[in-house]
Amino acid sequence: ARLSVMHTHALKISDLTVSYNRIPALHHIGFEVHCGHCVALLGPNGAGKSTLFNIVAGNIVPDEGAVIFDGNDVTGLKPHQLFRTGMLRTFGENRRAIREFPMPTWSMSLSGPANSSRTISMRA
Repeated sequence: ARLSVMHTHALKISDLTVSYNRIPALHHIGFEVHCGHCVALLGPNGAGKSTLFNIVAGNIVPDEGAVIFDGNDVTGLKPHQLFRTGMLRTFGENRRAIREFPMPTWSMSLSGPANSSRTISMRA
C-alpha cells in the first residue's frame, strides 16, 4: 500500500534571497499558497516580482532559501525538470503553449488526478 501525505500548501517560498552583483533583489522572502487558494503578486517596478517568478520557474537559482512544491524541495531545478513535477510557466503571448498544455493561468490550478502532484501554471 502506498502512503500518501497531504500538504496544506501547494507552493511554499521559504526565506528566498538573491542578489545581482551584491545588490539584493530579494531579501528573505517567504509565503505559502495553500491548496485551493488563488494569490496575486503585486508591487512597483523593481520590487522583485519577475525575479521571484524566475526563481520559482527555475530560471534563477537563489542565493539562499527554498522553493517547495507539493511538499518537495524543487529549488534550483531547471524548467524542464519542474515540468516533470507538474509546474509550467507560460507567458501571455505564448498561445501555442497554452493550447498544448491546457491549464488555468497563475490563478493556479491546484487540482489534478487524485494520485498525481498538483499542477501550478504561472503566466507572467
